[in-house]
Amino acid sequence: MVLLQSLKTNLHSTSSSPQTFAVPAPAVSAVAFRPTGQAGHGQVLLATSFGIVPLRLPPPGEDLTIEKPRVEPPVPLRNVQHSGFDHQRIFDASFDPLSGFVLMACGHSLYGIDESNRVDCLAGDPYAGDGAVLVDGPAVHARFTGAQRLAAAGGGLTFIRDRCSASRNGFLLRALHELPLPAEQGGGGTGLRAATTVHMGAAGDVGPHTFAYCPSRKSLVYATRGRALHQLMPHGVTRQLAGNDEPLASAAAANSAAAAASANDSASDDPDSAVAMSSGGAGGGGGRSAGRGVPQEEELRYGMGAGGGMDAGVNPCLMWPGACSFMPFTNIQAVAADPDGSGDIYVLDGVSGSSTTLKVLRGDGQLDTLAVGLRIGPKGSGRWPRLAALPGRRLIIYGVSQHDLMILQL
Repeated sequence: MVLLQSLKTNLHSTSSSPQTFAVPAPAVSAVAFRPTGQAGHGQVLLATSFGIVPLRLPPPGEDLTIEKPRVEPPVPLRNVQHSGFDHQRIFDASFDPLSGFVLMACGHSLYGIDESNRVDCLAGDPYAGDGAVLVDGPAVHARFTGAQRLAAAGGGLTFIRDRCSASRNGFLLRALHELPLPAEQGGGGTGLRAATTVHMGAAGDVGPHTFAYCPSRKSLVYATRGRALHQLMPHGVTRQLAGNDEPLASAAAANSAAAAASANDSASDDPDSAVAMSSGGAGGGGGRSAGRGVPQEEELRYGMGAGGGMDAGVNPCLMWPGACSFMPFTNIQAVAADPDGSGDIYVLDGVSGSSTTLKVLRGDGQLDTLAVGLRIGPKGSGRWPRLAALPGRRLIIYGVSQHDLMILQL
């Protein structure tokens, strides 16, 4: 069942652009905020070539120019060898408030780092090959083909983007559940976990390519095809928040673009190449492709040019008067939710890894443009940007450059 919200999106441009800061950091693949006891304060952890390193920032509300942001020495992790953990295979990370773990998506498995910095495999098989199949059930028996995105929802629920050849865009939404302790026993997690597949009603054959958990809406906000934001509600019911996926392209073309936007065929490959390839169709699979980075000639592509420009479609705002209120997004690259509870959803909207547009969907449904032509990478970059939101109206854009990340102060 799909609930379509009647939304006339008003596009507004803010008067001031966000401040940007570049921080040297090698090959950042994941960002997670681990809170401390004080509200809004915590530790920003980066998965880099060094390992798991903290990013030192001034407290929320303080000017970033006063104390220059910088990375610090790696966190000394325990139980690395016994658990089979490899920091070079981290695709995403998210803090789970129930267990207090920093959860990490590592392709065929999910790992967690506890408060004492002990790392353990929580679900899946870290030694599985590329031919692994999807299996739901208790964590020890659960299997992932390419877990590359995470969003912890609290209360023991974490959403996972997995690879699936049966999906029309190659992605599948799954969930990791942890049984909580009763409040009279102190709360927290029991360590008992299980993985399930989330069936998304009418959109069940198309998985999200980017998502974020919004604490204000108490739900997952995601994009599947690049031109609309959706909200996942209880029982797999979905609700369209802004934009529209359908009008300018066939379903096959639009789904192909979403697959091209942020994944390769194997969990061990770069998950966010701007031009992806297929092995046996746009849905991809668990195996590697022979022509990495080169789309098949017969594959329909939408909104993505080989050189980072538009090809099969053009900006709808140039085609029809008023189109921007109906289709305000060109190609959603990444989303992040404000952790401070404002309900704001930040969106990177663009067709290349060189520059993009930063927009925000407010809690009241208003869509604002925060920055246009935001330079996020070198010209011609074929890597797709990632986005993380921190307390204090700060954003981190990463995944494009191999030698630094960008901090935005809004």
